[in-house]
Amino acid sequence: FLQDKREVLDEQGSPAGCAVYTQEGDMILGKQEGVFWLSREGRGATYAFEGSKSQLGYAGGFLAVVSTDASAMHTVTVYDTRNKLIAFSGAFRGVSKVVCSVGSILVVCGDGKMMQLIEKDTPSKLDMLFKRNLYVLAISLARSNELDESLVVDIQCKYGDHLYHKSDYDGAMAQYLSTIGKLEPSYVIRKFLHAQRIHNLTSYLQALHYRRLATGEHTTLLLNCYTRLRAVEELDDFIRWEGVQF
Repeated sequence: FLQDKREVLDEQGSPAGCAVYTQEGDMILGKQEGVFWLSREGRGATYAFEGSKSQLGYAGGFLAVVSTDASAMHTVTVYDTRNKLIAFSGAFRGVSKVVCSVGSILVVCGDGKMMQLIEKDTPSKLDMLFKRNLYVLAISLARSNELDESLVVDIQCKYGDHLYHKSDYDGAMAQYLSTIGKLEPSYVIRKFLHAQRIHNLTSYLQALHYRRLATGEHTTLLLNCYTRLRAVEELDDFIRWEGVQF
């Protein structure tokens, strides 16, 4: 037997045309102060699309919001809810309806003209993100589309290279650490030897050992790093660690 449980999630609702359902049965409301996601579990995400809204549309993870201003122009903003980014924003004259389907959005204007917005393929999306150095979004996109892990590693490497060239060595190392087991260690080691970033190099060599992927040369280099850093305690811990072999 089902328990009758009711809960008021929103007292005011939304204007006509500004409420849509997702394929999962969640409701999305467009209001003056933003766009609100409601589910059986309660209030969900909130999107800060301020201003008057005339319509909402949703399909395949993309939310289309039609906003209005004092002029006759409407702004259509398409938000990628899975990757949390604005996929499109454009001005149209007198939008009368938006029709959303998986892979495309049809914008119908009051003068009878129609414009179709077509979703780009994943490689094209990634290329656009790379050109703008938006590597975090690129990684999220690759994972949400369940792309091969080797491609994710390649993006993490590109991101690490980008941060390295900006002299953000700590940020770069965080990305390189994520590639251990898939990226050739010498690629990373050479970079940080050249930059004289012994602290970063030490953390990478430690990770190689803990993952049981280190060679004898890696062990020798790590011992040298400990010596240069005068890290006596870390050196003692490493020598006593059962995973190291001399």
